[in-house]
Amino acid sequence: MGGGPARAGRREGEPRGYDGIRRYLARLQPVLTHWTATAGVSSLRQVTKDHVDDAVAELSGMARRSLATVLRSLFRVLKSRRVIFQNPARDLPVGDLTGLPRAIPSDRLMGLLDQTETPLGGLVVALAAIHALPAARSGVCNPVASICPEAP
Repeated sequence: MGGGPARAGRREGEPRGYDGIRRYLARLQPVLTHWTATAGVSSLRQVTKDHVDDAVAELSGMARRSLATVLRSLFRVLKSRRVIFQNPARDLPVGDLTGLPRAIPSDRLMGLLDQTETPLGGLVVALAAIHALPAARSGVCNPVASICPEAP
């Protein structure tokens, strides 16, 4: 059956480059410092799912996604090397948790359409509705004035 010695366990992945390791450590350092200072964590074996969830709770967008990726990667490697028994970041979602924006309510949409004075203004409102401008932002801006201020 030849070809070389049989290896038990998982295959080794490609080693990370120095820049990738530096980025991961830069992202992890504030979290590890916080856990050490406030949660009394002196070993990564003491990190719980609550610690991991709290670390990403206040973040959103790319900051949340990158920290979640780094935490999942760190604990996956520690688990595969049998340094920790359970992976506290196993179920941590990596994607953005904001989900889809809520659609503009129909009465507000009709009010915005009534305020437009030109067909271009109506088109802007329709495009904003189709592309799901969040309802919280629809009352903040006047689509006609902000896009075409010289409209009659």
